[in-house]
Amino acid sequence: MIAPALGAASAALARPLEGRRAIVVEDAPELAGELDQLLKGQGMEVLTVHSAEQVNGRFVSFDPQACIVDLDLRGGRGGEMLDLIGRLFPKAGAILLADETAGDHVTTALAGRVSTTEPVGKPIHPSRLLSAVGRCVAAYDTAREAARAVREVARLTGQLAEANRAGSAVLGNLSHELRTPLNAIIGFSEMLGQDRPFTPEKLRDYAASIHQSGLHMLEVIETVLTLAALESGQHPITPESIDLFAVLATEVAALQPLAKAAGVELSRRIAPALPRLMADAALLTKVLHALGENAIEFARRRGKRVAVVARSSDLGGVLLQVADNGTGIDEAALERIDQPFTVGEDVFSRHHSGLGLGLAITRKVMDLHDGELKIRSRPGVGTVVTLLFPEARSVR
Repeated sequence: MIAPALGAASAALARPLEGRRAIVVEDAPELAGELDQLLKGQGMEVLTVHSAEQVNGRFVSFDPQACIVDLDLRGGRGGEMLDLIGRLFPKAGAILLADETAGDHVTTALAGRVSTTEPVGKPIHPSRLLSAVGRCVAAYDTAREAARAVREVARLTGQLAEANRAGSAVLGNLSHELRTPLNAIIGFSEMLGQDRPFTPEKLRDYAASIHQSGLHMLEVIETVLTLAALESGQHPITPESIDLFAVLATEVAALQPLAKAAGVELSRRIAPALPRLMADAALLTKVLHALGENAIEFARRRGKRVAVVARSSDLGGVLLQVADNGTGIDEAALERIDQPFTVGEDVFSRHHSGLGLGLAITRKVMDLHDGELKIRSRPGVGTVVTLLFPEARSVR
């Protein structure tokens, strides 16, 4: 039985157990009812069972913070019940109700238990029982936080390992992009430094190769610096009213020599009465050029067609698309393709140059314009990159 002063004990604790859960295993109906009343008086959710057979895996979802078990359950099976409780609810604390004369049985029942367990003597004093329940709840919270911390450490460890792999890939990629033109510059300049005559044609070829390699290195460095500025917020946009027809026509014309060399048909489809766009012209041109180069490269291997599309979006804004029917991107690669320094193939085996920054820069540019970047692709079918500018950027 529970000793008097139930109401006083409940009021004194000011319901610190509100919203917590307890399982009571008690086969004496009167005591089970009193325990239920006491715990619910503290705002707890209570599940009462009257035998060990009633406690099974169905109650795992109840996830109690405290389990109260009577040692005298059906002929002293309380110890057995504690073992079952420990297996079903490893984070929950347990309270063993026992007469003070049953000291040896209590010691046996508590032996070897890992989770928080303590005995409460009969007759049961409300404040002592509730204090024990409070300690069980605190132990449960500690165990849960410890488990959460372990999961977080595992997650961060995985992120660190991924970052290390990504860092190695970045260095390999950057090294590849800088070493190739640098080797050309060194090689041709060494040849020019030799004390032997060169024909004018050879001199022009060597000079052109050095110049082209220098431009490539400058482009690589400027691309990295652009992304760094965008990432740090140090690259504010300078919006102006842009004639999209003129910009797209100019950009497609600039990409035509690359498309022709790759054997790719490059076309443009620009809707009539297309609104002007308030955007940063320099960044938009950079983005369109990068997307066009990527599309041409992947269409070069199959498909042989790339289209640049511009029209009003269904939401009143402007939609720009660069579509190809090339090799496409598999689902795993598509999930990370717009992350910095991500390329469609391994740096040592891919057939094209590039740092893998085009889509990362595009994502940042679209964020600055309150727009959206969408990428749809299927291996062997092709890729469509869509830039969606909001209605607020349209000038009609």
